[in-house]
Amino acid sequence: MSTSTNVMFALVGAFIFCAAIFSLPLGLPQLIEAAPGVSSTTWGWVGYAILVPTIFTYLTNAWALRWATTSTVAIYIYIQPTIAALLAWRFLDEQPSVRLL
Repeated sequence: MSTSTNVMFALVGAFIFCAAIFSLPLGLPQLIEAAPGVSSTTWGWVGYAILVPTIFTYLTNAWALRWATTSTVAIYIYIQPTIAALLAWRFLDEQPSVRLL
Protein backbone atom coordinates (compact mmCIF):
# COMPACT_ATOMS: atom_id res chain seq x y z
CA MET A 1 0.00 0.00 0.00
CA SER A 2 1.14 3.50 -0.69
CA THR A 3 1.60 6.15 1.95
CA SER A 4 -1.46 8.09 0.80
CA THR A 5 -3.63 4.97 1.15
CA ASN A 6 -2.31 4.35 4.65
CA VAL A 7 -3.05 7.96 5.60
CA MET A 8 -6.56 7.68 4.16
CA PHE A 9 -7.27 4.47 6.10
CA ALA A 10 -5.88 6.04 9.27
CA LEU A 11 -8.13 9.09 8.85
CA VAL A 12 -11.20 6.93 8.27
CA GLY A 13 -10.37 4.86 11.34
CA ALA A 14 -9.84 7.99 13.43
CA PHE A 15 -13.16 9.40 12.25
CA ILE A 16 -15.01 6.19 13.19
CA PHE A 17 -13.31 6.10 16.59
CA CYS A 18 -14.13 9.75 17.34
CA ALA A 19 -17.75 9.31 16.22
CA ALA A 20 -18.09 6.32 18.54
CA ILE A 21 -16.58 8.18 21.49
CA PHE A 22 -18.76 11.27 20.99
CA SER A 23 -21.98 9.26 20.56
CA LEU A 24 -21.32 6.93 23.49
CA PRO A 25 -22.78 9.26 26.17
CA LEU A 26 -26.08 9.41 24.26
CA GLY A 27 -26.86 5.73 24.64
CA LEU A 28 -24.70 4.61 27.55
CA PRO A 29 -27.34 4.95 30.31
CA GLN A 30 -29.86 2.83 28.38
CA LEU A 31 -27.15 0.31 27.52
CA ILE A 32 -26.12 -0.11 31.16
CA GLU A 33 -29.75 -0.52 32.18
CA ALA A 34 -30.49 -3.19 29.54
CA ALA A 35 -27.10 -4.97 29.60
CA PRO A 36 -27.83 -7.63 32.25
CA GLY A 37 -30.69 -9.07 30.20
CA VAL A 38 -28.77 -9.28 26.93
CA SER A 39 -27.21 -12.59 25.92
CA SER A 40 -23.62 -12.94 24.75
CA THR A 41 -24.87 -14.05 21.33
CA THR A 42 -26.77 -10.79 20.99
CA TRP A 43 -23.66 -8.82 22.01
CA GLY A 44 -21.71 -10.70 19.34
CA TRP A 45 -24.25 -9.76 16.66
CA VAL A 46 -24.29 -6.15 17.84
CA GLY A 47 -20.49 -6.03 17.59
CA TYR A 48 -20.61 -7.59 14.14
CA ALA A 49 -23.28 -5.12 12.98
CA ILE A 50 -21.20 -2.21 14.21
CA LEU A 51 -17.79 -3.30 13.04
CA VAL A 52 -18.17 -5.19 9.80
CA PRO A 53 -20.68 -3.19 7.71
CA THR A 54 -19.70 0.23 9.02
CA ILE A 55 -15.96 -0.08 8.80
CA PHE A 56 -16.12 -2.06 5.55
CA THR A 57 -18.30 0.64 3.97
CA TYR A 58 -16.03 3.50 4.99
CA LEU A 59 -12.90 1.68 3.88
CA THR A 60 -14.33 0.65 0.52
CA ASN A 61 -15.53 4.20 -0.13
CA ALA A 62 -12.07 5.53 0.73
CA TRP A 63 -10.53 2.91 -1.56
CA ALA A 64 -13.00 3.75 -4.36
CA LEU A 65 -12.06 7.43 -4.17
CA ARG A 66 -8.55 6.46 -5.09
CA TRP A 67 -9.58 4.60 -8.24
CA ALA A 68 -12.70 6.46 -9.44
CA THR A 69 -13.77 10.05 -9.76
CA THR A 70 -15.46 11.67 -6.80
CA SER A 71 -18.69 12.15 -8.75
CA THR A 72 -18.89 8.43 -9.57
CA VAL A 73 -18.32 7.45 -5.95
CA ALA A 74 -20.90 10.02 -4.81
CA ILE A 75 -23.49 8.61 -7.21
CA TYR A 76 -22.97 5.10 -5.83
CA ILE A 77 -23.14 6.35 -2.23
CA TYR A 78 -26.39 8.26 -2.76
CA ILE A 79 -28.12 5.56 -4.82
CA GLN A 80 -27.52 2.84 -2.19
CA PRO A 81 -30.62 3.67 -0.07
CA THR A 82 -32.83 3.61 -3.17
CA ILE A 83 -31.47 0.24 -4.23
CA ALA A 84 -31.86 -1.10 -0.67
CA ALA A 85 -35.49 0.07 -0.56
CA LEU A 86 -36.24 -1.56 -3.91
CA LEU A 87 -34.60 -4.82 -2.85
CA ALA A 88 -36.50 -4.79 0.46
CA TRP A 89 -39.75 -4.21 -1.43
CA ARG A 90 -39.03 -7.02 -3.87
CA PHE A 91 -37.52 -9.69 -1.63
CA LEU A 92 -38.73 -8.87 1.89
CA ASP A 93 -42.28 -7.75 1.00
CA GLU A 94 -41.73 -4.33 2.57
CA GLN A 95 -44.40 -1.83 1.63
CA PRO A 96 -43.14 1.55 0.38
CA SER A 97 -44.64 4.47 2.29
CA VAL A 98 -44.76 8.21 1.76
CA ARG A 99 -42.07 8.59 4.41
CA LEU A 100 -39.81 6.23 2.48
CA LEU A 101 -40.24 8.20 -0.72
